[in-house]
Formats: sequence, structure tokens, C-alpha cells
Amino acid sequence: MRPPWKPVLEHAIHANASERAAQYVQLATVKPNGRPSNRTLVFRGFFPVPDIDLDLLPTPTPSMTNLSSGGSSTNIDHSIPAPISRSSSDSFRQWGSSSSLHASRGETLAAVKLNTLLEFVADIRSAKIGEEWSAGKVAHAEVCWYFPQTREQFRLAGTLHMLAPPNSPLVQSVLPPWAPKDVDWEAERLRLWREISPSLRASFSWGPPGRPFVEGEQLSKLECMLPAEVAPSALTADATAAGQDGVVNLTVSSPSPQHPAPHTVAQSRSTKEQQLIKIHDEALSHFGILLLDVEFVDHLDLKTVPQTRMHYKVRVPERTWGRISGLDWESKRVFS
Repeated sequence: MRPPWKPVLEHAIHANASERAAQYVQLATVKPNGRPSNRTLVFRGFFPVPDIDLDLLPTPTPSMTNLSSGGSSTNIDHSIPAPISRSSSDSFRQWGSSSSLHASRGETLAAVKLNTLLEFVADIRSAKIGEEWSAGKVAHAEVCWYFPQTREQFRLAGTLHMLAPPNSPLVQSVLPPWAPKDVDWEAERLRLWREISPSLRASFSWGPPGRPFVEGEQLSKLECMLPAEVAPSALTADATAAGQDGVVNLTVSSPSPQHPAPHTVAQSRSTKEQQLIKIHDEALSHFGILLLDVEFVDHLDLKTVPQTRMHYKVRVPERTWGRISGLDWESKRVFS
């Protein structure tokens, strides 16, 4: 069934859309030496899937445990607006790009499960990447997310997965074992790469995170990923319309005293283009995505009196090949 916590979280995201601080979360993990590790990340959205035919799914009937009445279960009405719509991606090649999804129940369940994965971007050279995916280690993590306008806090715990560049010598992708084999993970990595800001893309071409700082080293790369004005006045950079590889194309204005003759421009353009492509490819090779597969959610609403605290727990959190788990949830209200 559809996880009952997801529309609640989507409502909080929508209600706090004007609050810049609401896009930041704290992601906590445990280092190999047992010490805690925490960092602030920007939430990039849920893993996008084509439109889902929800008629193929059972209607969720979440229940909460009434602690004050001896633990009896009653149905509750979350009264949550429809989930925020999001455009589909090319991640599911076999499902095409039609506006409605005519898929089997199994494909629909897979899409629902994938659409609960929280996405964050990461530099695969970062020390935290090596810490989380050491040999044979399952990466567990918890996100703490506060929404100031609606005074809500969400804690989402689960398994952390890594989507790395293909053939990366630094780290290999560690993907959800239950995910369909047809998912084009690289298409999703490139989609997020195109969505982040030019300055953030440029930062992936700098030195490895945590390495001693070299004065002025990154200054030569501040403009490398900008979609415009990356070259002298004779040259204008513009990202390709298709955006498949993010390579910057350069267009030339007509010759003038301020703009060199065509052959001179062509020579300059070639040099600049090669430089941009080289830096772009280097930055993209360091770009990865963190995927949080949620298994437990603690939602605290501070507006109500008394405060409302809900626990959402997946009944079967095990991850096995060929089986989609994490679709059966239990909900209960607890003391705050």
C-alpha cells in the first residue's frame, strides 16, 4: 500500500515551500569506529517515477493506537491534500513517457516503493562515502527534518544507498536490492546533475572534500559550469537544449573590432570548449546521489495541544532479491 507517512511529509514540504531553511535536513550515520557522524544536506526530492495507476493498489486504512483507551485501534483520517505532483523521468525506459501508466500491479508497487526514496547529492570523494560503504557494511542512517512554519519535525530512519558514476574507481553503486532491473539509474543521476545550480556543479571539480586548501585553486573553475558568459565577450556559452551530457556549446557573434575575425574566434572557441568539457567531465565523475530507503518515521506536530506524535513502521523491513518489501506499514499515535 502507499506509505501513510508520505502524503503527510509532502504536505509539510508544500506548506513550508517559502521557507528556505525547510529544504535542509540533518543526516546522521555511525562511523566504523562507532562514533556518530552528522551533516546538513539539501533534500532534492523523491525518486521520480511515471504517473502511477493508484487503482491497482489497495486503499490504505492506517490505524493508530489510542494509548489513553487501553490500546484500542481506530481508523484515523489524515485529511491530507493530494501528494505534490512531479514530472516523470526517463528512469523507466520500458514504461515510456505517456501521461498515464498502464502497468501491472507488480510494476505499480515497484514505482510506489521507488517514489519513497529520498534523494540527496554527494561528492563520492568525500570521507563519509568511504565510511558508509566499507566492505560488507550496510549503511543505516536517520534524517531529522524540521519545518518552522508548520512547527513539525520528521525523523526518517532506514537504509542509505549510493548511486555512483558508472565505472567509478572510487566507489561502486550500492543500490536497493529490491529495485526493478529496468531502472536506468544513470539517467536519474544525469537528471539531478542538470537540475543543480552551475556553481554547485563547479564545486565537484575542486579538490577532494577534506583535503588541505590550496589558495586560488578553485577560482579558475568558478565559471566552468555556468550556462552563460563563461567566455570573453566574443563568446557566449549556452547549455545544450537536449542536456544529455551537459557539455557547453559556444556560439559566436559577428566580427567587429570588439569581436575577433571568424578564424580567430574559432581558434579561441576550440580552446575554451576543450577546457569546459574537460572540467565538466571531471566534475561529473565525482557526482553521486544518496538514496534513503525509509523504514521508520517519527512525526511530531508541535501545533496541537496536546502535541501529536505519530510512529510509522514498516512491517517487513528485510531486503531480498526479487521481492518488494516496505509497502506494508503500521501507524500508531504515541506520547510526545
